[in-house]
Amino acid sequence: MTEGTTDGVITCSGNLVMPCRSDDMTALLPYIMGQAGAANVFDFAENPTYMDLDHYHVVDTYRFASCRTDVATWSCSGANTQLQLALALEAKGYTTGVTFPSIAASLSAIRPFMFHQLVCTIGGTVYKPFGFSLSINRNLLKDRFQNTQNRTDLPSQKRDVQVILDFPWTTDESAITDLAVTGA
Repeated sequence: MTEGTTDGVITCSGNLVMPCRSDDMTALLPYIMGQAGAANVFDFAENPTYMDLDHYHVVDTYRFASCRTDVATWSCSGANTQLQLALALEAKGYTTGVTFPSIAASLSAIRPFMFHQLVCTIGGTVYKPFGFSLSINRNLLKDRFQNTQNRTDLPSQKRDVQVILDFPWTTDESAITDLAVTGA
């Protein structure tokens, strides 16, 4: 019997933060929501399509194969006026030494979405939040290795959608706390 060590499992995950532009959303929303949209409407699908992501890092290039979005968060406020998209990505595996594609043709001149005005109607009353955050968490199951080093699948579990609104604390907004107490 020979003794030795075995390499452990390889987990590929990372975060991608970027300003939101309409062309980026058209490209990314099918992977976040799970299926292609029609007329800018994207429905949820149980298990979204996999995407490959190329990453250039100083001396080497990596291709993260079969990525899925675990958490997508859009956020902005009066202090940070540019709408930001933060993606927590998970991949089945990666390869190195891939040829990095030319990005010159895909650079966009479209400006990102900006936070200017936002109103929210709750119980018939209009409020003006300072900012907001919308988060979609797919709760990917990240332990599917099936006796291999790389993941074999990244299925979605229960999906959580969270909206956070930041309101000023004035007498105009005091009724919002009553809504939380009564459960309206």
